[in-house]
Amino acid sequence: MNSKGGILLENTKLPQTHTEKEIIKTVSAPSVFAKETLLYAEETCYIKNGTDPNPVDGKQKGYLLLYILAENGKLEYQGQHYFLKAHDVIFLDCTKKHRYSPVSDTGWEVIFFYFSGAAAPGYYKYVADHTNCPVFSIDNKKTVQSLFWQIHSLHNKQADYSELLISMNITRILTEICMFHLSEPVQSAQYPDVVNYVFYHLNTFYMDKITLDMLAEKFFVNKHYLMREFKRCAGKSIMEYLTEVRLSKAKNLLRY
Repeated sequence: MNSKGGILLENTKLPQTHTEKEIIKTVSAPSVFAKETLLYAEETCYIKNGTDPNPVDGKQKGYLLLYILAENGKLEYQGQHYFLKAHDVIFLDCTKKHRYSPVSDTGWEVIFFYFSGAAAPGYYKYVADHTNCPVFSIDNKKTVQSLFWQIHSLHNKQADYSELLISMNITRILTEICMFHLSEPVQSAQYPDVVNYVFYHLNTFYMDKITLDMLAEKFFVNKHYLMREFKRCAGKSIMEYLTEVRLSKAKNLLRY
């Protein structure tokens, strides 16, 4: 591993897949002004073809924002399991144990940063109060992806204006996440895992053909059990809920 100017770059060969693993990581200490006033990044990282899981024991401080650029993954957080796909954003409290990793042996491509700041706990609490799901499939994907790249670039440059612009961009990402719950369901951590998976599937693949039989087969569960548990948790049938999701998405498109 080589270190130059605070940027850590690692390139290693993975013989089993013949792909090159790339990591670009920057760690820096914030200024006094940033710590007292701004949302600030402490570490930014870009990983391509990474296959290793990233377990966190809950001893690290701050928060994590991660954007999946390519391939699928999985997340364990607060006793729940989540599927991750390209363009998903995850928002985690690093003091809580979690583990995220790619599904494929060839790895995935992600960009993320650890951040803190006086306003950070308030943003996290706002999101947690509205949804227990830390995974977000935000409609404005291109803008959010661009914001992640800008934060990564600014953190590498360490210019005089970097901290101000990083704070602005973190705020924009958090605002997108806070708005997300207005059109998405509140998922309870007390729901059965299969119900959370179905919630996620319906809100992600709502444009695809979806039937009760298809969902039961996909998640290896009896369709009558799935139908009963979903209605108990959501207060409506799967098809009723899917119709509402589709109508909500259509209304959001009409706004723009």
